[in-house]
Amino acid sequence: MRTERFIFVAFINVIIAYLMFYFYTISGSSALFAEFIHNLCDFICLGVAAVSSYLSSLKPDTRWSYGYLRAKVLSALLNAGIIAFASINILLKIKASKPAGSYMITVAGIAIPLNAIGYLSLRNDESLNARAVRLHLLMDTALSTLVMFAGFAVSLGYYWIDAVTAVVIAVQMLIHSTRICVRSIEILMQFPPRNVDVEELTSAIRKIPGVKDIHHVHVWQIDEFNIHFECHVTLDCRLSLKEADGVRRRIEEVLRTMGVNHTTLQVECSCVNERCEVCRGGV
Repeated sequence: MRTERFIFVAFINVIIAYLMFYFYTISGSSALFAEFIHNLCDFICLGVAAVSSYLSSLKPDTRWSYGYLRAKVLSALLNAGIIAFASINILLKIKASKPAGSYMITVAGIAIPLNAIGYLSLRNDESLNARAVRLHLLMDTALSTLVMFAGFAVSLGYYWIDAVTAVVIAVQMLIHSTRICVRSIEILMQFPPRNVDVEELTSAIRKIPGVKDIHHVHVWQIDEFNIHFECHVTLDCRLSLKEADGVRRRIEEVLRTMGVNHTTLQVECSCVNERCEVCRGGV
């Protein structure tokens, strides 16, 4: 996603956050306070995402051989912490009151089209970041619609709906942040990607003609796009050096079809006297 689109959507969130805060101060609505915190968090998170997007685009060097790809993962973890902290604060500050429903309806009516403008600004961008932000904007629209309906209910005297709406917003934020936090930690702890079945992958390699066994298997992610695989491959000692290199290329081809885009293979031989071509020449 282009940085200017981050900035534009962040600007929209600032406008919505300001409006939510202003109408909260004159109405006393817990739901508007929750939406103010929610949109303020969106603005902060978009700023962090913009910085991490820039850092991750920097090229690797001799000191940072992987580059700054994990800047996005770290920013996602930071954003999850910010959202979780904010959601807990919303829950602690919810109180029963008799807010003015008309203000809730007015500000929600302004927020819905603003979120739609942000969504449409990203409609032609199919990057993962753009899709994530579009989904978030749809959620913001849904929550603003909920605030609007809560405003109608409050206007009819059902004041408790205001506090319930605030709880729904806070819980939604907490669930969202928890999912991001878990996913980020999985990547940082180098867990195997969820979309890669390690047993299926190793089984596919063992079925390749010329492969006797594989061991020391490791699968991990640098970021959400780059999946790394490494292992020791034991080859049939009767293979020529050219045939062994062909097996290596076949393994890499199988791994690519299964979503792995970075491969490190250490080729070994099943013979014990080190007289075969693989042992003498290496692959």
